[in-house]
Amino acid sequence: MTVVAGIDEAGYGPRLGPLVSSAASYRLDVESGGADELWDLLEGVVGRPGRGLGERLAVGDSKKLYSGATGLDALEGSLLAFLAASGCAAATPEELAGELLSDRCRDSLTAHPWYRARGEGLPLSGSQDRTAAMAARLCECCARKGVLIRPFRSRLLAEGEFNRRVELLDNKATVLIGLVIELLRELRTGAGSDALSVFVDRLGGRTDYSGVLSGAFPGAFVWEQERSAQCQAYVIEGLAGPTRVEFRTRADSSCFPVALASMTSKYLREIFMRRFNAYWVDLDPQIPTTSGYYADAGSFLEAASALRRRMGIEDGDLVRSR
Repeated sequence: MTVVAGIDEAGYGPRLGPLVSSAASYRLDVESGGADELWDLLEGVVGRPGRGLGERLAVGDSKKLYSGATGLDALEGSLLAFLAASGCAAATPEELAGELLSDRCRDSLTAHPWYRARGEGLPLSGSQDRTAAMAARLCECCARKGVLIRPFRSRLLAEGEFNRRVELLDNKATVLIGLVIELLRELRTGAGSDALSVFVDRLGGRTDYSGVLSGAFPGAFVWEQERSAQCQAYVIEGLAGPTRVEFRTRADSSCFPVALASMTSKYLREIFMRRFNAYWVDLDPQIPTTSGYYADAGSFLEAASALRRRMGIEDGDLVRSR
C-alpha cells in the first residue's frame, strides 16, 4: 500500500484573519505513479478547473476555484464531496473544525469573539443534495479504482496565537514550517507501516529542508534525493514505513493531494473570514468587509479604529504582525 499526501497553506500573506495549513491524503492499492495520477484514475468524476468540467468535481489550485467574484460554490462543492468520501460528515463549521483541527487550534479561534459560531450549516452555499450525490459518485469511483480517501487534517492560527509565535520565533516562515512539521508527523503516524509519499507546496526561497526534516523526526536518517530551483526531495529512513517528502514550487497546480490541501486551507479560512466580517458589520454596518489582504485590510482597520478603541481590542489580537 502507498499513502500519497499533500500539504498546502492559505492566509500566509494577509494582515487579518487566520493562517491555515492542511494535509490531504489517500491510499492506493496499486503502485503509485506520482502525485498527479488521481486526475486520470478518477477522470469520470473529477477534473481540473476550467472549461469542459461539466458535472465533474473541480480539483486544483484554490485560487482558480474561488474568488470574491465567482463565489464559493465550486470550491465548497468539490471539497465537501472529498471530505464525505474520507468519512467526514460535518453539518456545521464547528463539526468540521472538530474533525480537522487540534484542540489547540480550536482554542486559538475561541479566544477571538469574531470567530464564534453563528448558526451556519454546511454547505454555506450551493445544494446539500448535489453535494451528497457527488460524494456518492466519488466514493463509488474510488472503490472501483482502489483509492481510499483518508481523513484530512489542518492546523489554524488565529491572529493572537500567530503573533505570539512570530514574536517567539522572529520569523513567520518558521511559524509555517512548524505547522507543516506537525502535519508531517501526523501523516507518518496515520500511515502505519505503509509507504508514505508527501508533496509540500514550497513557499519562499528555502532550498534545503534536511535540517527541518531531521528535527521533525529525531533519530531518523534524512537523505537528499534531489535539489533544484523547483524541487527538493528527501528520503527518510528509520521510520515506521518508507517515507519520501518533496517540496515543490507551484505544487497546488501539479499535485492532486496538494490541490486538495490548498482547497481545504482556503475553505477553512473563508469560513472564518465570513464570520469575521459578519461580526464587525453587526456592530457597525458602515464598516467595509475585507478579505484580510493588503488591498482592503487598511480600509477596514481605518473604519473600525474608533470601535476597536472603545472595545479595548489591542492590535496584537486583531492585526497580524508579519
